[in-house]
Amino acid sequence: MDLNENDSEGFYQLIRKQRDSGNTCASAFTKCIFKDEIVNTDPEIREAWDDYFYDQATPSENPNFDPIFKDNVEKDVQNLHKYFSEENQQNIEHSPDELNISAEHLKYGGSLLISVLAYIINFLFKHVHIIKSGIVCPVFKNGGKPKDDPNSYRKITITSSVGKVVEKIHLSRNEDKILVKQSNLQKGFIKGESPCIAALIITELIIEAKKKKSSLYIALMDERKAFDILWHLGLLREMHKTGLEGNNWLFFENWYTELTSKVKWKGEFSHQIIEQQGERQGSIWSPSAHKLFVNSLLTRKSNWSHHWFNILWYTNYVIKLTTEDIKNLSIYFRKILRQIQHLPDRTANVASHLLLGRITIESEIHKRILKTFGNIIRNENSIERKLAIRQLATKSLQWFTKTVEIANIYDLPSPYDTIDNPPRKQLWKNLVNKTVGDHCIKQMINEAQSKSTLA
Repeated sequence: MDLNENDSEGFYQLIRKQRDSGNTCASAFTKCIFKDEIVNTDPEIREAWDDYFYDQATPSENPNFDPIFKDNVEKDVQNLHKYFSEENQQNIEHSPDELNISAEHLKYGGSLLISVLAYIINFLFKHVHIIKSGIVCPVFKNGGKPKDDPNSYRKITITSSVGKVVEKIHLSRNEDKILVKQSNLQKGFIKGESPCIAALIITELIIEAKKKKSSLYIALMDERKAFDILWHLGLLREMHKTGLEGNNWLFFENWYTELTSKVKWKGEFSHQIIEQQGERQGSIWSPSAHKLFVNSLLTRKSNWSHHWFNILWYTNYVIKLTTEDIKNLSIYFRKILRQIQHLPDRTANVASHLLLGRITIESEIHKRILKTFGNIIRNENSIERKLAIRQLATKSLQWFTKTVEIANIYDLPSPYDTIDNPPRKQLWKNLVNKTVGDHCIKQMINEAQSKSTLA
């Protein structure tokens, strides 16, 4: 899932789509195969969802889990709770308000909203079970998965709006600690970062290993249910290692204690589930908490090896496409353009593009490559920028040298020059869009003028 804590619009689009009465997925879900039994009435399906998410939210014994490590984590959390609780009692008269709500958080609501919200939050802190409750919406993952299998659905939780304000305040007070501690190999859920950069790093390594005919072993880990079964005690321990202490840590511990949720299906609610494990997809803290939970793993892996390459994601603009790849993509793209315009298959390729003012798929890929390169060289002290400097210096015939060839095609500044003096993001984006677009359109117009049927 590509959403992050700042993408509230994308989150609610998912929810609106799922609740839409015309949703083919929800309407087609007339039966469910759960624990090898078929249920086919709405109340039965709702209770099946309830049982399914209850199983996810309840820890199970795993004989392969290291019992010594588990015991150490449990003791660490107990000791942290005891220490910070005692410290809180000793300094209770001097403890500032943990929320510290200011006009910056609610500047569009005015003074009246702030006073009302402050009253509500103070009330809810005395009745914390209210803001800890959430509504679970099963959202279909698509990708050709069977619609009657609960595993084909993502658990999205709609949390309290006031609770989100509290979470946002708490997260904003700890973002600096998170940024300092998180591994530079982490490319997901981070502003200004993209998972495709991880694909670029690993792709460069694969190509180099092939060129040198050296052995290369890549291990991939599936995080399919990582959010759903995240270990709360392990998360609390990682939070302390990140720098959360005292009331800050106790707040986080309390927030994850006795979380509850109900499944909403066809307008009705199931009975309440106590969430003893898992990270809510839909909460403000969720992405940051998850990346901190896996942070130690990334740090440990990077310490084991002097290489920078640990994660594999795949996108078409961070690998070098072959001529055949470009040809097949272009054929498919032109087919779509003709269908949109209701043009016959024999229509000239250049006409299919010019009538809509669309540049070729190859030029689109070139734009993405150049913009991605701009993002890389602006990310100072990042692994990918160090990799760019190395690859350009060695003139390795890989992705970064491909950017040099592309820049030359459009008479853009050479990557050898821009890497030391990166242009501003919007300036580079506008320059790339205009230069590549003008170059491609000019080429197509010249081609059209050379054809008697189009001249």
